[in-house]
Amino acid sequence: MGPAWAVGVALAFLLATSCSGGGAVSSESSTSGTWSVVGVDADSGEVGVALATCVAGEFRLSQSAVGGSGNGAGRTVYQVYVDISLLGNVELARLLPGYGVIVAQAQVDAENSDRVDRAASRLLAGGSAQDAVAAAMSGDSSVQTRQYGVATLAQEEANFTGEENSDWAGGVSGPSVSAQGNILVGPAVVSAAVEAFQEVMQQPGAVLADGLLAALEAGAMQGGDNRCPREQTAQSAFLAVARSSDEGDSLSRWLTVPPQDIGEENPVVMLRQAYDGGASSQVEVNGIGSDGLPAFLWGVAALVLVLALASGVVVFWIVRRRRRRGPPLK
Repeated sequence: MGPAWAVGVALAFLLATSCSGGGAVSSESSTSGTWSVVGVDADSGEVGVALATCVAGEFRLSQSAVGGSGNGAGRTVYQVYVDISLLGNVELARLLPGYGVIVAQAQVDAENSDRVDRAASRLLAGGSAQDAVAAAMSGDSSVQTRQYGVATLAQEEANFTGEENSDWAGGVSGPSVSAQGNILVGPAVVSAAVEAFQEVMQQPGAVLADGLLAALEAGAMQGGDNRCPREQTAQSAFLAVARSSDEGDSLSRWLTVPPQDIGEENPVVMLRQAYDGGASSQVEVNGIGSDGLPAFLWGVAALVLVLALASGVVVFWIVRRRRRRGPPLK
């Protein structure tokens, strides 16, 4: 029985890891090395975020209503998630129309939404951008592995980069914008992003999405994520903009592109092409869609299936062995 169970467990492990993304979890499986830009346009009331990373992740944008009796009660908020192997959907950013925008990156985990919740609650209660960052950091034993960026319609900005993030890591802020990143080629990625944002937003007729996309492109021009080839700079990217009047799935701008393997297209370039072509992506209504299970659940299902098959093999082997021995002696 021992050898059969050992084979079954080995097969289960191999099947589970293949179903959950092709291998065991590495120390970087929950690390989202990114550069992101959060910004606002006080004149139009728009808030938004653009992000790129050398992680091949699929982004989803979900909308839901804020409950409670505070200033934000009943207001629609928008949450950007990335699907990470074994962790499932992890929240990276939240847009609060009428208030501001939050991004939470670097070392991410299943509690990301809890930390973003604390930051969002501070903004909805009238707190500053710095208050929101402090709320996200509160009580977090791994705070030095995190990175946050916040911008508000009160034209306040704040960012935080933990000391345990991989080089290069840091952030730069300016009027109505904050850019932050980790595992980058260098500080020019975020400084160029802020400069590009400010330059574009000073042009007549510019909207927030113009500034955010230009900022993302400027970061890519400086090399972006240092794990990607210099000409590629990232494997996935998104752009999201909301305004005070947005409700339900009528977000002002939500755009993402298919994740790319190393050596394929630059998603920042693809994002520009899609933006110029007027494309848009689907918004999930009332939370994350149910079109798929988190990867780790597929692994668990595979484990249960293979163990069941192994049990059947063991029973068959025992019965067959007894038949060969013949009836017991009396």
